[in-house]
Amino acid sequence: MKKSIRVILTVLIFSCFIAIPCLAEQEMEQSLSRGVTYGAEGKFEQARDELEKALQVAAFAEPAKRALILIDDMKKKKINPETTISFF
Repeated sequence: MKKSIRVILTVLIFSCFIAIPCLAEQEMEQSLSRGVTYGAEGKFEQARDELEKALQVAAFAEPAKRALILIDDMKKKKINPETTISFF
């Protein structure tokens, strides 16, 4: 009986180590997708919020980093909003 409980607990713990990274990646992808959608609609503040969420979950999310640079360049008037939208 004790051995069965140990086996079950071991499997559950191992499953958590597999599931948590998958959930984080899924959350990052959803935030990235929403951020790109908002950017394409010209809703840059909402886009920034979602893209920053993506980076909080996965700091390696290069598309989110590049999209945030575009929004920053637009705010600094390096590129106009219409051009920024076209990049999304």
